Amino acid sequence: MSQIRGTLVARDSTVNAAGATPSQVRILPTEPLFPEMGKRRIVNGYIAYWSRNRQTLYEHRLVMENIINRKLSPNEHVHHINGNKMDNNPSNLEVLTNKEHSAKHHPKKEIHPKKCPTCLKIFNPSINKIKYCSSKCACFGRRKVERPSLEDLKILVSQSNRCKVARDFGVSETAVRKWLKVKMYK
Repeated sequence: MSQIRGTLVARDSTVNAAGATPSQVRILPTEPLFPEMGKRRIVNGYIAYWSRNRQTLYEHRLVMENIINRKLSPNEHVHHINGNKMDNNPSNLEVLTNKEHSAKHHPKKEIHPKKCPTCLKIFNPSINKIKYCSSKCACFGRRKVERPSLEDLKILVSQSNRCKVARDFGVSETAVRKWLKVKMYK
């Protein structure tokens, strides 16, 4: 079932008795726009031709090149305004840059101000996934154990050893040793 004139082109050779199912079939326009290019095929949902050097030439790009009378550069995209990849009517096509085309298909989500859970400061994140206002707050916010102040920690270590202090806080002795070295304390 691979007729071009006015018709259905099956993706694979299996067709049931009643005809092909909608998932297997695409309807091609009745007349090829570029008959000199040879046989048309559907590639990734687009109408395409094969060039003599075995390169895929998409019909929508060929149509747009004829409209603007020049070759499209690799960073230019032809966007189908109505979303139908097989509708290559010139009024349905527009040339966009990579950035513009990406923005059409993936519009930016609105980002709202957030409150930092560590310092309670209101900030505007660059993306929605950001939780803390700074790397310093993120460091404090990800801590699993509430640390004592540096002075209290020195007193605890002087009264007993680091191993006992580590057990009391549920951390390793190495963690207590690092706490004593770290200058950044909340």
